[in-house]
Amino acid sequence: MFWRPIKDVEQVADFDAELASMLIEDGGIEPAKVLVADLWIRAIGEGKLAGAGIVIANAPFGVADHLRAALPWLCELMKQGDGAGWRLETPTVNEQED
Repeated sequence: MFWRPIKDVEQVADFDAELASMLIEDGGIEPAKVLVADLWIRAIGEGKLAGAGIVIANAPFGVADHLRAALPWLCELMKQGDGAGWRLETPTVNEQED
């Protein structure tokens, strides 16, 4: 499990793609077993911490369902104005040209 702050959308996307590549291609983890869960309580990009997320390698059965139920509730409970949100997904792997 890897925790990361959410301050910049591009940095988070780059981190997720690199980590997914490492876990899937180098670590032999099935793509469907890598799970990303993010929660942000304000609009991303205001220069301060907007939220946090975790990347779970080899996520146990049922974790995605529990997060899918909890994240909308947590988002509504913790939001600080417009722009709050959440996501739950399996990351894509970066493809490099040779």
